[in-house]
Amino acid sequence: MKFLAWVIALLSVNQIIWQIPNVPQMVYYAIFLLMAIVMLFYHPNIKINACLLFFMIAIICSILVNYIPDYFKPWDRFFSFLMVMLCVSPFLYNSGLTIFRKEIFDKVNILFVIVVIISFLGYLAGIYSTADFSGFRGCTSQSMLLSPIAALTSLFCLHKAFCPEISKKEKYLFLGMMVIAFLMCLLAGSRASLAGGIVGILYYLKVRYRRNMKLFLKVLFSMLIVISVSYPLWESYLVTVAGKMERSIEAGSMTTTRDALWETRFLEFKESPVCGIGFNYVDEHILPVAYRDAAKVGVIEPGSGWLFLLSSLGIMGTIPFLLLFWRPLFRIYKKAESYSDEILIGACLSFFAVHLIAEGYVTSSGSFLFFYLWLLISLAQIPVRKQFFIKKTANREQKQRTCSIDFAEMSH
Repeated sequence: MKFLAWVIALLSVNQIIWQIPNVPQMVYYAIFLLMAIVMLFYHPNIKINACLLFFMIAIICSILVNYIPDYFKPWDRFFSFLMVMLCVSPFLYNSGLTIFRKEIFDKVNILFVIVVIISFLGYLAGIYSTADFSGFRGCTSQSMLLSPIAALTSLFCLHKAFCPEISKKEKYLFLGMMVIAFLMCLLAGSRASLAGGIVGILYYLKVRYRRNMKLFLKVLFSMLIVISVSYPLWESYLVTVAGKMERSIEAGSMTTTRDALWETRFLEFKESPVCGIGFNYVDEHILPVAYRDAAKVGVIEPGSGWLFLLSSLGIMGTIPFLLLFWRPLFRIYKKAESYSDEILIGACLSFFAVHLIAEGYVTSSGSFLFFYLWLLISLAQIPVRKQFFIKKTANREQKQRTCSIDFAEMSH
């Protein structure tokens, strides 16, 4: 199982590294489908998540009841979407699939750290180009990938630093990597990722210390002091974010790059509020002129994941997704144990809650963030207590994984 998890993790992360040739898209989807079949063969007693079933039905209805031009390839996109979803989403689930997906999650987070550290070292050595108008991209294919990956890495490293099973040296190491990850997030220049990262950290700390508000405020105050005192050391990493803020102020709107797309999504929703205008489709007639040429060859710029979901799938598709996303987020906030991987999953989901305001990939099966988002949603559906702890024995040689999964609370 670990080997297969590494295959999926490496396959997905490979798609975002510009120095390594990408796997052809059809091969990429076929591997996900093959992995899903293999895991179902070894763990045949599966269940179907009712919310996600309704979500799939909403997608099919949106294709059937709307006219979608052939160059948007709605059925091709649906089947590629389904191939990835069968592997990583909670559509099909049982204890074996959950453990497999948790293994993928762990492996991907390890690769995140490697990507961020390589990008940071490359920046210091001058190997990668420094930040410009679009932001620093490091070893990833674009800054809009490095920035969310760096923000998610900071959450992962924060979580590892709180692990009660590690030494002080390891805690400081993870805190150092958290700082590096956040610096890379700043340098990459995505304001949505930066905001999402901050919200994720606050969510993590609030859940971690929800039974001790004084300690939460003490930790928060200490972090603010450290950030303020160290400002001269990291001020230069704000170059891209500061540039974007200045251009937004000059344009008269902090969301100037998204305003036209958001307005278009609202207009599309009004056209068909129940079923939406069609799966992975945009109305070229009301689309801003700057995006029409791309749309004519099937290229979509959503502008917002939440609004694109609403416009393309309507209320019928949006409600099941909201249940899948927000219900576990609130459950984790109220019930998660002080140190469990549930808190990390909740913090990552809170990051996406913010990031999806400006970026759309909920149904974009070729996107790496699509893969990671649905992997998170899958793990979030099942409360996991003291999940997958690595317990160190006295001689530190034997490691034992334990997990306790409560399927009684699985979303239906």
